[in-house]
Amino acid sequence: MRVIHAGECSRRGANERRGERQRRRGIDWGRGEDAGCGRRPECGAARAGRRGGGRLLDVGGGVRRWGLRRAAELRVERCGSDRLRVKPRELLHEPRSALRSVLSTYTNDGSGATGEAEPAVVSDFRLDKYLVTVGRFRNFVAAWNGGSGYAPPAGSGKHTHLNGGKGLVDSGNPPDAGSPANYETGWLTSDNSNIMPTNENLISCNPTYSTWTSTAGTQEGLPMNCVNWYEAYAFCIWDGGFLPSEAEFEYASAGGSQQREYPWGSTAPGTANQYAIYDCNYPTGPGSCAAATNIAPVGNATLGAGLWGQLDLVGELDEWMLDINAPYVDLCTDCAFLAGGSSITREIRGGFFEDSATLDLMSSYRNEGLYATDAEQSFGFRCARTP
Repeated sequence: MRVIHAGECSRRGANERRGERQRRRGIDWGRGEDAGCGRRPECGAARAGRRGGGRLLDVGGGVRRWGLRRAAELRVERCGSDRLRVKPRELLHEPRSALRSVLSTYTNDGSGATGEAEPAVVSDFRLDKYLVTVGRFRNFVAAWNGGSGYAPPAGSGKHTHLNGGKGLVDSGNPPDAGSPANYETGWLTSDNSNIMPTNENLISCNPTYSTWTSTAGTQEGLPMNCVNWYEAYAFCIWDGGFLPSEAEFEYASAGGSQQREYPWGSTAPGTANQYAIYDCNYPTGPGSCAAATNIAPVGNATLGAGLWGQLDLVGELDEWMLDINAPYVDLCTDCAFLAGGSSITREIRGGFFEDSATLDLMSSYRNEGLYATDAEQSFGFRCARTP
């Protein structure tokens, strides 16, 4: 991983890393949207604010330092069994005028370009400390109520604190010369049919590794897996937030301008589950994965906290991003690639509990895009929120 100041290098193509990870997940790239586990919704109603993003950490704006506000002093308020919200008493906000371009680099398994860097400016936002848990998702499923209850309002789920409420710039849909920029559309009602978090769907994704149980039990504190992109997005909207953009996520993971190798720094993750849950090391050390017991309760790897306190940014479960998988746009200012490519292929970041290579845990590692209707044992998510 290398840190480059703005203007020192140019963007090259995005990388792909599919073979080994596809085989591990058992993904059939030829299947249709309805095949296998490729559809799993999540919804919920909204009790904004109280529902909680499992401990929200503010991060100040920056450039693919990926912005969050830095909290000088934090007061923790417990919002439920698996939800903590961090309330900053004092925020040290970095003025937008003081921002400078910091380039993000990325790596892969050698099948694509490495050591590349793309500048991206990110404004303030908040990012949940924890991955969404089974317990939190269960409330959303209840609100969805078999499809007769909650559905996200049309146009919801945008970064409304940006561009006068219009949200992120859609870098995948550049305007004609002289025309204003295009922005994120938010939720489309045509996607309501992709929300289907039934017991059968949430368990049949992978009965061995699914963390969902038909009734509340001992797995409520595990991260929720086997959800598709639409369900993840719908949950975050119901919960008062939105899915983070890839730029925002990497900003948090890399510690902003510190450009950390791993979210916690440069220390190797080891096999003791202190920094990250990966390579089937949880709960008893090196071995092979056999069941959902190889997935730790959220926040278990306490030494792996990022600069602003988020846990499990790498390892545990891959995380759905808002963006479509596509080459980065140089320079990206509060943008995400949302159009101009396959609308069903979305980016995931972070690595998961079965990943054997520490490469997958690097803050700079860029994953392959996967069908938005896919729901796998390796997929989880967390929500972002307005500052």
